[in-house]
Amino acid sequence: SANNPSNMQNEIAAVDWVYQEAAGQGFALYSYLPSIYDYPYQQAFWWYGTQKYGYQPTDVAYLPNQPEYIKNGTLAWTKKKPLDSEQLTFLIVERDPEMPQRQQAWLGHFSTLCVIKKQLFSWQTEVLMLSQCH
Repeated sequence: SANNPSNMQNEIAAVDWVYQEAAGQGFALYSYLPSIYDYPYQQAFWWYGTQKYGYQPTDVAYLPNQPEYIKNGTLAWTKKKPLDSEQLTFLIVERDPEMPQRQQAWLGHFSTLCVIKKQLFSWQTEVLMLSQCH
């Protein structure tokens, strides 16, 4: 359904928002899904993002500094653009009504960055744009 966060069109709308806000800059992308595994967004950024925007995030994972959990993943991520001094980071957050504490704890990993902009989609996925605090 149109209100399902896992609907491919909804995922692509979130990917488009991220790339448009990044405006050609390198960025890191972390996503929180109630299921934990962020494969849907890994897939969407790798396939759709690369094809449409010509480059890939510096990092795409559930959290920073995670061991690679997709076998031979580096072979797929050949168009990564490095971060600049702004440390542009996007968070895709699918609401987790059953585990709000877990979601808050996850967000805490990014507390050293400042929120510049946020977008809440009608299907209850929020995308946050973070950067170095000035």
